[in-house]
Amino acid sequence: MNTVATETQAPPPSAVASIEPKWVLAEKFHELTGVTRMAVHNRRRDGVWLNGKHCAVIARRLYVNIKEADKWIKATPPTPPGVTIRETATGARIQIAFTWNAKQCRELLPPCTINKASILYASNLRNEIRRKVANGSFDYKEHFPGSPNAKRKTIVTSMMETLLEKQLQLYQKQVDNGKMSPATFRGYAKSINGERMRHWHGWGLEEVTPSALRDWVSEMDCTSKAIRNMLIPLRSVFEDALNNGIIVSNPFDRIALVKLIRQTSKASDYVIQPFTQAERESILQACRADEHPTFLFWFNTGLRPGELQAPALNGIKLPAWSRRQKLPQASGQWI
Repeated sequence: MNTVATETQAPPPSAVASIEPKWVLAEKFHELTGVTRMAVHNRRRDGVWLNGKHCAVIARRLYVNIKEADKWIKATPPTPPGVTIRETATGARIQIAFTWNAKQCRELLPPCTINKASILYASNLRNEIRRKVANGSFDYKEHFPGSPNAKRKTIVTSMMETLLEKQLQLYQKQVDNGKMSPATFRGYAKSINGERMRHWHGWGLEEVTPSALRDWVSEMDCTSKAIRNMLIPLRSVFEDALNNGIIVSNPFDRIALVKLIRQTSKASDYVIQPFTQAERESILQACRADEHPTFLFWFNTGLRPGELQAPALNGIKLPAWSRRQKLPQASGQWI
């Protein structure tokens, strides 16, 4: 009896059943799609993704349902800033976000068909609300009567250009009272009325964030001295607003200003051109008899005009008639 040997052939690769996971960790979802774990968490927190449908937390680990997330991405039209589509128990609804009373507010719009027209309406409504909040005419009860925020007290929002103008008027009073020199006032007025400061026109006080200030300073493209001079009236505006209770925190307190200015300012292109020996002799020859000692002392010491006009008596040593002058500093360097 002959025994026939048979070989067992493996099924083709296409016949092997592939297992596709339905739930993956948020870290794996990040590798597959580029959507970070924080973005998944924010969508879950804001109700954009439903817990148990799009995502879930099991044993303190955040998971994402790949199929449901893919369906949500395909079914969700693009939205402008401040407008999101939130999943609720009764279906998808449009939500808008805006700042009011120095707080971030999110409100759901009435149920409607979500399409380009409804999203455009939501974006226009948000812009209208932001405009009313900026000029102080926003009425929460009128737009969202059932919201808990409608019961809160409204804080009148101040516009930046108004506050800067008031700051300039305060400087003018200091000049009139002899507390500020006209030259200093002209410098502040130049900063407040300049092109760079007009960047803040149309901004509400509570809308100026530390990140917005950092971006503005980084784009100045001027010397560190010019940046500091321009920031003086702006910082005064926020300090007064904080002291008056208009804002709860000063955005300048959350900026490493010295480091930022050092990293973004450009070097000064000013070149010193001292008088030549011939020019000095010509000036001395043109001086009156009472002026000659002063200019001679000036040329030999190199003092600044202010240092020459008001020398400290304790800086002069007798009988050698030598003078000890304290050198001022600017940007951490001796001048």
